[in-house]
This record gives sequence, structure tokens and C-alpha cells, in this order.
Amino acid sequence: MVESEKPDYRAKFKNTFLALSLAGAMRGPIHNSSRQIEKDVSSSTVTSLYFPHVVNNVDLIGPEPFSTIKTDQDILVSIPIATPVPILIPKSALAPISTKTIEGTKKAEVEEEVHRPIYRGNRNNPEVALTFDDGFSYQVIKKTLEVLEANNITGTFFVIGSQLRAYPDLWRQAAAAGHEICNHTYSHQYLASLSLEQIKKELVGWEEAAQEVLGEEYITRMKQEFAFVRFPGGSGHNDEEVLRAVTEAGYWPVAWSAETYAAVLKNYDLNNNPVAPIAQEVSNHIIGSSCNGTIILLHFNSWDTQYLDLTVKGLINKGLQPTTVSEVLK
Repeated sequence: MVESEKPDYRAKFKNTFLALSLAGAMRGPIHNSSRQIEKDVSSSTVTSLYFPHVVNNVDLIGPEPFSTIKTDQDILVSIPIATPVPILIPKSALAPISTKTIEGTKKAEVEEEVHRPIYRGNRNNPEVALTFDDGFSYQVIKKTLEVLEANNITGTFFVIGSQLRAYPDLWRQAAAAGHEICNHTYSHQYLASLSLEQIKKELVGWEEAAQEVLGEEYITRMKQEFAFVRFPGGSGHNDEEVLRAVTEAGYWPVAWSAETYAAVLKNYDLNNNPVAPIAQEVSNHIIGSSCNGTIILLHFNSWDTQYLDLTVKGLINKGLQPTTVSEVLK
């Protein structure tokens, strides 16, 4: 990507966040920034700002659902869940705002700006972001690369730093194929439970591992062209200290608008039920729930990838082109 084509994510999303914050001001707060809530996501309702949906002629302004699945060779370890609490507001309630008010808000935003989670891409383009997290299973990573190559698709990989070091040849292959390999912390710690110093250590630790595996030139390009980070378990999406820390480190948090755990996997005993029927349901769910700009969250595990080729072809047959996060944000 030439210099003039490099996306300016700060400029791209600034107006969107401004509109959301103004809309939020008319209806009251839509998120709780308490670190204590984030520290106990398994028993709390967690909300966050996100880009508004248009559903049945109303703007749906509320949190996106998020969940996580942490696997070690496809064995379930932990399952944090956050329950969405959407709020419906008629479009008529979103009255025009004076230029003076907007200018005043812009000034305040410059002083207090943090990069908030991105849940969706451009809704005007028939593209979806295909993202994969973690990177525990060598065989699954290898198969994923083969399927994407066969379909001439590049995706965005949020790889744990320690797993970059575990399979360096595979990640070098992925980078050479054009996939975006981005920060998912070094050890998959929940950021809202960490001190600011520990958060920075997780981010920097990932960069050190990536530089060791992919090279300094890759890190430089990544920070300039697709400086994305994904929070393990979504922990930190509404924590001002976490968001400010990653902003200061030069990252944009990327969340998701379609995922597989809360929708499918949580309904099964993943350690004992056969993989194939669950994987088929996962594929059907991703195809059915995706639309323009959807950011799809998958993991490098068997349930999410066994029928990846069918998932990719189903999305394409639906008129949606799977691609990277940076592409759907254009």
C-alpha cells in the first residue's frame, strides 16, 4: 500500500464516534466504565459503544454481544460471556444538532479521545472481515491457510504472542500470503484485570514476539497500515483506562459483530460431543448472520474451521466477499 493510500483510522472513525456520543447524550449513558464490572464478566452485564444498526426503521443503539473461547488443542478452558442489552430509539428522536454543539463536542473529543472498539465495517460494501483468534493448533492453522489460499482470500489473524513463537514458520507463511497478523496480547490476559503497566507489557510483549518471528519491517508496516488489537474475551471494551492504554500504544481495538461461541458452541459439551454436527451449525450460523460490513470472529479450533471452505463459499454465494479488517473499514 502506497503512502497516499494508507488508511487514516483516526479520521475515518472520529465522525462516527462523535455521532454516537451525541446520540448517547440525548438518551443517557449507554455503557458503564467501571473496571469492577469488567473484572467479573462472567456474572455481569457488560455494555459498550458501537456503530448503530438500522432495524425496522429504528436505530439500534446498544452493546454488541461478545464471548470468547480459549482452547488448547481444541480443549475448552474458559468461557466468559457478556449479555447484550440493546436499546431501541426511533429515528425521529435523533433530532438535528446545531453546528455550535458539534464544534464544542469536537473540541472536547480532541482532549479526551480514545480509540473505542470497532464492531463493523462499511455497510455500503458487500464485504465481510474474516478474523481468526489465538493460534493453539498447528493442524488447524495449516488447514485454515490452505482453505484461504484455495479461495484466494486474505484474512486478519489475532494471534497470541506466545503462539507466534510456537509456530513461526506457519505465521511467516501467513504473512507472506498477505494475511494481517495483529496483536492479541502476549499471553491472553484479560486486560481489564491488569494494571496499566501490565497492559503495556502484554502489548509490547506481543510486538517483541512478532518482530522476532515476522521481522522489524513487518511490525513497522503493521503499525502504519493495520494497527489492530483484539482484547482477549472482550475484556476492556468499556474500560476507559484500557482503551486509553491501547490508544497511547497506537492501536485500534477490533471487536466483532458475528461470532460462534454465544450463538452455537455454548449449547454443547465440546469435550464430548462430536465435532462435525457442531461445525456444520457454526458454518450455517456465520453464513446466515453475515451482511455488509460484518466482522466475523472465528478461532483456530476444529468447530470453527472444519467446514471453513463451505463457510467461505456460502458467504460468496450470498454476495459477500470475505476479506481483511482493513478492507472492510474502507
